[in-house]
Amino acid sequence: MISVDKKIIEKYKLPLKDAFDYIGKKKPVSKRKQWTSNQRDKWMLREPNCPICKEAWSESNIMTKEHIHPIVLGGQDRDDNHVPLCQKCNLARNSVMVAVLGSSNILAIRNRMPALKGSIEEFVVWCHASINGDEYAMGETKHLTESFLQFRKLKIPFQAFFQRNRSRYTRIKLKPQLFRGVGCSQRIWSREQQLERKRAKEKVKHRFSVAILIVNNH
Repeated sequence: MISVDKKIIEKYKLPLKDAFDYIGKKKPVSKRKQWTSNQRDKWMLREPNCPICKEAWSESNIMTKEHIHPIVLGGQDRDDNHVPLCQKCNLARNSVMVAVLGSSNILAIRNRMPALKGSIEEFVVWCHASINGDEYAMGETKHLTESFLQFRKLKIPFQAFFQRNRSRYTRIKLKPQLFRGVGCSQRIWSREQQLERKRAKEKVKHRFSVAILIVNNH
């Protein structure tokens, strides 16, 4: 069973409550509204590029209104839950939801409760952390970022955040690997761990070479 750090659960208890209240039919679905041309123009002034991949808005990769907390999981269609993302990043986030929860259909999700509880906690936390730059929470849900990275075909995800936090980036640096199924956590080595493994291999190789040299000299 998937288990998210209790400190993270406590930190994100409000959006998690929204999600489970909606899944449990304790609150109604939020009605979707399209951005007006005026709202879209204002967002373009604030964000000339996609905040995740840093690509400029274009006809082939348009700006879209993304809900930080998905409406299908109890999110609201209001300004504090909006972020402009390019269409490619938006679709990749949707693909992560399907990969983790098995569906983006609320009826299918409800039918799989309570088995999906841990996966929903993990995904809702990632949805918020991947936008607000919560380093600790992203470190705990890094396999979801791996999934996003594959769907989006990016080498370095969330460039804007990590460029501002370069000194702390190595703690949760990601190495591209295949996403291995629904809610399946992968072991992703940090930069320091990779260097440690490399040093260990070099030591073994050196000892082996010394041993051969000793044998050849006798």
